[in-house]
Amino acid sequence: MAVSIDPQASIKRLVAAANNTVFTERAVAGTLTQVAGLTVDTSDNLNMFSGLQKAFIVNGTILKIVDFSNTKITLNSAWTTAPTRGTTLTGGDSG
Repeated sequence: MAVSIDPQASIKRLVAAANNTVFTERAVAGTLTQVAGLTVDTSDNLNMFSGLQKAFIVNGTILKIVDFSNTKITLNSAWTTAPTRGTTLTGGDSG
């Protein structure tokens, strides 16, 4: 049985919150850029964690996701209907 592995590059980005603002590392390593349109209250409890190429931010009533990959699902002719928000896809024949 032959296994084909498609290597993909993994990029780690620093995400930091200070002075009621969220910053992320962009093209130049070590250079932080403000995430546009995202403000947090750093005087309140702030939790950030990463997963699925995203940064999840929980800050009091503020719930935000910073998406670094913006991956979209591509449908092929085997699908009869597009999946809706909240649908769990499993296996190779979901749809």
